[in-house]
Amino acid sequence: MDTLLGTLFPDFTDLETALFWCKSLEIVMRILAAVLLIGVASEAWAASDIPTKNVVLLMVLAIIGIPLCLWIATLGNKAAADPENTKAANLENLVEKLEANGLDFTQNLDVKFYRQSGTPHKELGIMPANDAVKNVITTFKRAKIEVVEITIKQDRVRIWRATDNGRVQEGKRVGGVELLAVDH
Repeated sequence: MDTLLGTLFPDFTDLETALFWCKSLEIVMRILAAVLLIGVASEAWAASDIPTKNVVLLMVLAIIGIPLCLWIATLGNKAAADPENTKAANLENLVEKLEANGLDFTQNLDVKFYRQSGTPHKELGIMPANDAVKNVITTFKRAKIEVVEITIKQDRVRIWRATDNGRVQEGKRVGGVELLAVDH
């Protein structure tokens, strides 16, 4: 029974899984909204050629889908607030999560910010780790990034926004930062 539930309901405590399902449901909800809006404004609707059961089914799917998408979106915030999860953080606990991931705050870091599209945004250069993290938090607050993903590979720390901002053009917004450890 546990394996059946595991396949039907994925483990949403993992930030990447929750974000994947949230984005997938967002796409489905946009398609449903478009179908409903096109159907309501069409001549077929006016002539009552669309079976009522199809419209009711679409409305039920929308009523179930919207709260489900919102619930999954809140799981990303729960993952960021969870002290055991070191892959996600909010700005209030970013320093603690970086320490838990093993970032050495006595070293110097080369700080490079990137846009959501992956192109370079700005380079701050080499600075102490404490100053680098303060600059990261300040920049993320200014960009209204609240939840981030943390990836550490050898001497490189990548802190990236957990979700893209769908309201603006992708390349115009700060996407994340890369901190590269520099020898003393």
